[in-house]
Amino acid sequence: LFKGDLLRAQGKTEPALAAYDQVLKLKPGNASAHTNKAFLEIGTGKFDAAKANIDAARKATPNSLIVFYAQALLDFRQDKHAAALESLQQILRAAPEHMPSILLSGAVQYALGSMPQAEQHLKHYLEKDPRNLYARKLLASTLLKNGQAQRAIEILSPALKDAQQDPQLLSLAGESHMRSKDFTKATEYFEKASAIDPENPMLHTALGMSKLAQGESGRAVAELETAANLDTQSSR
Repeated sequence: LFKGDLLRAQGKTEPALAAYDQVLKLKPGNASAHTNKAFLEIGTGKFDAAKANIDAARKATPNSLIVFYAQALLDFRQDKHAAALESLQQILRAAPEHMPSILLSGAVQYALGSMPQAEQHLKHYLEKDPRNLYARKLLASTLLKNGQAQRAIEILSPALKDAQQDPQLLSLAGESHMRSKDFTKATEYFEKASAIDPENPMLHTALGMSKLAQGESGRAVAELETAANLDTQSSR
């Protein structure tokens, strides 16, 4: 089991699964092996296999919070957001400071369009784990949905010092500055994002719009044409 956990932490999915299978040969009802297999299978999109392992773990330990969490994660990955929220609420009633469930609750509430609840969960999570980039980007997206562009800029600011090669982060920074009508800064971030991910038509569209707002109509048209061409190629 420890070997499986170690391999899982190293991102070695297949050897980790093999180690957990060895556990289950020796002790077929081992809930930890079943749930850890399920987490790996959810990560690789093997949802039916994950469900079978979660069901087996639930049979062994019916009230285990980690089984509820695995079920919530599986439901979330399959876009069953209401079902995921139900499992998460059961966990947080029993363990209100279970941080993975708080983060997943933020993502689920965001997907359900419940922005105040998403913001509350994500802010709480970031207080405990400020270096988590996923949580920071999701909170910024939540604030943008709520029309709070300036706060989104503040949330993204610490990450922009450390994660300069993340096109999604740079794009969010660009959009936040665009909404704040700081078109120069928006263009700067969209250009950086587009340089990292040049085949992304949405980034070229965003860059075109920021150039247009700056009055650079020639550059704007060029970027919008690039976006249109990439969009046509990807839809073939």
